[in-house]
Amino acid sequence: CIDAVVEGVHFERGTQARLAGAKACARALSDLAASGAEPRAVLLALRAPRAESETRLRALIAAVDSTARSHGAALVGGDTTCADGPLALTVTALGEFVARGKSPSRSRARAGQGVGATGAFGGSLLGRHLRIEPRFDAARWLLELGATAMMDVSDGLALDLSRIARASGVAIDIGV
Repeated sequence: CIDAVVEGVHFERGTQARLAGAKACARALSDLAASGAEPRAVLLALRAPRAESETRLRALIAAVDSTARSHGAALVGGDTTCADGPLALTVTALGEFVARGKSPSRSRARAGQGVGATGAFGGSLLGRHLRIEPRFDAARWLLELGATAMMDVSDGLALDLSRIARASGVAIDIGV
């Protein structure tokens, strides 16, 4: 799974390096969890403007590595480049599907199945978007229960549910 974060889009200029780096890694790992895979390694592509300090860049890299390790993976490589424009981190999370059966996908939702969520929604103004928690334990549990479609909803519940509905050819009704 590959995910990118860009300063000024996904986090504000001046955000602590440990929070920005952790978010970059956690977003990719969260997508990996939703695929039912176990994390093994991450790769980091870091694009920074010339004026960025080496200290901050090292802190970003350390945060990616620390976040990966906290979920059983390791930062094993990547690339750095210097370019005009905002700081950007792109993390590739590599994993292995070890559960029985087929891996979940957007296209495997079926009519009559329930919809559930494992975390809270909203809170970006409170900084929750900087504290993403990949839900590997929840993914394992859902797979054991027979889940066929799972997705990280970091792009927003409505948008991501529409993606599952379109890929699976089903309508999704959220009762309140």
